[in-house]
Amino acid sequence: MNSNICKLCTIKNADKRNSHIIPKFLCKSLFDSTIYRNLKVIYDNGKVENKQDTPKENFIFCTNCEKRFEIIETYFASIIKDIHNYNALPNKFRHIIKDKIIECDNINAILFRLFVFSLIWRTSVSNLNEFEKFKIPNEIEEKLRQFLDSHLDITLQGLLSSVDSKEQTTEYHICLIKPNVKETPSGGVLSAVSTTEKCHILMLVDFALFFIVDDESLVPEMQVLSNKNKSKVIIGLGDNSEWRQMNRLFVNYPPTIDNSKLNNCH
Repeated sequence: MNSNICKLCTIKNADKRNSHIIPKFLCKSLFDSTIYRNLKVIYDNGKVENKQDTPKENFIFCTNCEKRFEIIETYFASIIKDIHNYNALPNKFRHIIKDKIIECDNINAILFRLFVFSLIWRTSVSNLNEFEKFKIPNEIEEKLRQFLDSHLDITLQGLLSSVDSKEQTTEYHICLIKPNVKETPSGGVLSAVSTTEKCHILMLVDFALFFIVDDESLVPEMQVLSNKNKSKVIIGLGDNSEWRQMNRLFVNYPPTIDNSKLNNCH
């Protein structure tokens, strides 16, 4: 019998099997093609394993906390579809800089942080080999856990009511970048790497998520993309060829990350 304690609530028994660390809807384009496609997991010893699903892990969350994650994931699944279709939805998305940055009128900034933090935190606490190169500092990991635990809810109504809270956890930089046009099949990868203790990157196939823990570690070229203290969510846009080039940097570990190439993608 499993005796682990849920990593989120730290109270109940972690009885849930097959918890997605990264929601499958974020990475489904890995498998969208007329040609049979796999997720290839490449281990340090060179072993390659084919999978038809995003990484899942047993016994790290309780059933109740898994439900809380599902509520916010379901809420953002439709929002992600809108983001990919931003040019056709001028009532929801406004170009701050044409083909470079959009502002999102339909995304609550606090719920956005909750969703992003759930991705960052779950990747950091995971024991899976796929995410072993991604680890945020323990004290920040605990801050995010507390924030998630106090705001996530088992109902949509309860989740939405949490946006009235004054506690917003805005001390971290969140930068989200996507290609101008979502391609099929996608030219993106699923990867997670902490380049330093202060800079952490999730490559989510059609999005690149940068989590930077202090002002000093945010390169000047990325400052315009930071959602720190923003009342409206902003998203960076990148030329598709530059997007594919950036993703190639993450195929091997350690990645050869050239800041100039990252900066060219917005």
